Amino acid sequence: MLGDRLRTKLKVAGYTPSRFAHVLGETRQTVDGWLQRGVPPRKCFKVARLLDVNPEWLVVGSCTDEALKSPETEAFLQGFSPDQVDALRVIISAFRRPH
Repeated sequence: MLGDRLRTKLKVAGYTPSRFAHVLGETRQTVDGWLQRGVPPRKCFKVARLLDVNPEWLVVGSCTDEALKSPETEAFLQGFSPDQVDALRVIISAFRRPH
């Protein structure tokens, strides 16, 4: 179900549907609809950016990589050890999600 991806990511990010709606400037009823039917394409980039996920994965689930990985970020991380990359991803994601 398309809304299941959103529901899972809201929990991981620590959002309730009400809080997420408030942060996005949407109504709770709108977010409830997304939890049932999925995020509409016109809203996918805004929602994906806030949850730090790939918009395509969020909307259609057709890509296997749910993480939002920009080419610039990936190029930057190439010079670090795997442990350092994991730590840097945590730091980078903290800047992407305004809680």
